[in-house]
Amino acid sequence: MKPTLIAAALALAATAATAQEYPTRQITIVVPTAPASVADLLGRALAARLASRMNQPVVVDNRVGASGNIGIAFVSKAPADGYTLLLTANTMVMSPLLQKNVGYDPSKDFAPIGRLATTTLALVAHPSVAANTVAEFVALAKAKPKSLNYATPGNGTPQHLAMEHFKQLAGGIDITHVPFAQSSTAMTDLVAGRVESGFVSLTQALGFVSGGKLKVLAIAGDRRAAALPNVPSFAELGLDALDNPWVGLLAPAGTPAAAVNRLSREVTAALAAADIQESMAKSGMTISVNTPAEFARQIQSDLARWQKVITAAGIKAD
Repeated sequence: MKPTLIAAALALAATAATAQEYPTRQITIVVPTAPASVADLLGRALAARLASRMNQPVVVDNRVGASGNIGIAFVSKAPADGYTLLLTANTMVMSPLLQKNVGYDPSKDFAPIGRLATTTLALVAHPSVAANTVAEFVALAKAKPKSLNYATPGNGTPQHLAMEHFKQLAGGIDITHVPFAQSSTAMTDLVAGRVESGFVSLTQALGFVSGGKLKVLAIAGDRRAAALPNVPSFAELGLDALDNPWVGLLAPAGTPAAAVNRLSREVTAALAAADIQESMAKSGMTISVNTPAEFARQIQSDLARWQKVITAAGIKAD
């Protein structure tokens, strides 16, 4: 056999062996947020199912700090062997566009495994606002520039970027940003009417909506929420670029394709379970798994979109 054919045969054999052998030891899923956060809840549910399916221990390691950048950067520099994974939100794409020296490059330092779930953002307004639809809200903002304001959990947060994106899509309406230290305080002032509008988690808003303390004008994404079937999605209104935040799973760049593909298959199967989908729905998440290739394209699309939004709005993180 010629040397080149021998080398090719050995490479194929090595690939097949890797596919059959992986995993042979514990897998660690790094979650760069605190225990009991949305990402952590999903990570722990997934870890338990993967451990059963892959016959190896799967543990969650919360590495918190620097708005998640510490944990994300840690995984970017971990061995590319499939045994250290990252479960994180789409803020991993936003942070490098807002801050310097975050310690990682979202498009170069990771091998995407798949988006796992999305959370639903809703555009809400206080009942005192004289608008019950997105069209009326935009018309009011255009008729009275700077008369409306909106709350967020801080500069550079997904809620902040979502509203700035909406403002741009709506023709450059002028609404004043009121940043808070956290989402709970932003919601408190929204419900009290001290701030008039904002993008918030639908799960967080539902209790106030049912009590008549807030109204939902539209749901981000391409479908209506089952809890509010009469409220349109932004896609229905022609604003389909306004997507919901996601949570995804990644490995360090260079991780063998056999490991990435095995993880993709096992994650898809694990999250198809009805009990996981039901429990995650109670935490405000909709299971929505895509392939490694689809997730890679989504990350690139998000980078391009948020770069435009951030540049146009002049946004900087605190």
